[in-house]
Amino acid sequence: MSLKTKFYFSSVIIASSLLVVLLAFDFQTQVRIVPFYPMAINVFSYSLLYTKTIFNRLKFTTKYFLIKAIGLVINLLAILSIFLLVNDDKKAIIFVYLISYLIFLFHYTYFVVKREDSKNAG
Repeated sequence: MSLKTKFYFSSVIIASSLLVVLLAFDFQTQVRIVPFYPMAINVFSYSLLYTKTIFNRLKFTTKYFLIKAIGLVINLLAILSIFLLVNDDKKAIIFVYLISYLIFLFHYTYFVVKREDSKNAG
């Protein structure tokens, strides 16, 4: 199985396990689906980072920080929209979103480092 497939598969497993954990609590459905938003952003960022057509003239570090900056802006907009648009369980949604974001940030960084190490070693 390729590293990209492992990344996608483990992203779905992490988001699903967070969903299962949230099922144990008495939250509404909108709180339970929150982990899928950071997952989607990270999957899109990972795909964008290793695509050959977009940003192909930039060095890897420049491309990485550009994509992470775009992802950070999207995450801040998501938190702002949650804060402004949601009435019920606002604190729970933001807490779950931030925890999910941190988990997927570590997951994303692990796979980026692993891919770069395997590329440099081989």
